[in-house]
Amino acid sequence: MNLSKPPAGNTDWATEINQNWTDIENALTSGQGLTTIASTPTQITADQNDYAFAGGNSAYIFQRLSADALRAITGIAGGADGKHYLLVNVGSFNLVLTNDDPSSSAANRILTGTSANVTLAPNQAVMLVYDATTQRWRIQGAPGSGGGEEAKVFSTLSFR
Repeated sequence: MNLSKPPAGNTDWATEINQNWTDIENALTSGQGLTTIASTPTQITADQNDYAFAGGNSAYIFQRLSADALRAITGIAGGADGKHYLLVNVGSFNLVLTNDDPSSSAANRILTGTSANVTLAPNQAVMLVYDATTQRWRIQGAPGSGGGEEAKVFSTLSFR
């Protein structure tokens, strides 16, 4: 699919192009913001290898996760270069994203950037991006990914 910017002078930020385009630039610069659809997969009841957001929709960026106890996610299935996920723990128990864990297929593993596991406490969020060159998910802002700082786990989100 080929996406293009609406013609100059078009002030309708929600104009669709090719039945699948919203003028994101106008939405963001006019203060209207960007809305994403949330997916709420089935509650995690065991550690997850090659996690595929069962009961949810892996096409959605915003993933609302919960678990019945402390659980680990060792990898996420379906990576594609530049694909992003915003994982939000909406449950009552911690979720742990394990670093380069061999329990998942190599192409589904997560690099935290700290070489340590990252704990996602209730009401915290983390942003991931898939890097096809290394065939790994990367936590954005972690050392080695250009951020030069510790992994970003958000307790409050703000987009400008």
